Amino acid sequence: MMRDERGGIITGWIIRLLIGVAIAGLALFETGAVIVNLVSTDSLASRAAEAAAESYARDGSTTKARQACERRAEEAGADCIELTVRRSTVSARVRKVAPTLVIDKIGPIEQYATAEAEASAEIP
Repeated sequence: MMRDERGGIITGWIIRLLIGVAIAGLALFETGAVIVNLVSTDSLASRAAEAAAESYARDGSTTKARQACERRAEEAGADCIELTVRRSTVSARVRKVAPTLVIDKIGPIEQYATAEAEASAEIP
């Protein structure tokens, strides 16, 4: 009888340990996805603004500059949500949702899965 009880206790602790490790791993994955999304969205905004500035310099068309911004954003799974052309600069605002398993599906915290960034580029 003693042998069965010990086996049950050890099995119970192993199951708890595995569940704890799984929860910690999920939390780390989710946090990492959000942080990487924030950082990559900043650099994506810069690249989208540069693409739009080059397009505007080449064609002089705000519509084509907007399309260049949208193409660059879509390549990274994001959206170009705003493009502004001023005298010598182009500003682009992009939005990207992190590829999470849980955060983007829970109402009160889903905003943390979405990152927005704005960047400007000189028109060459």
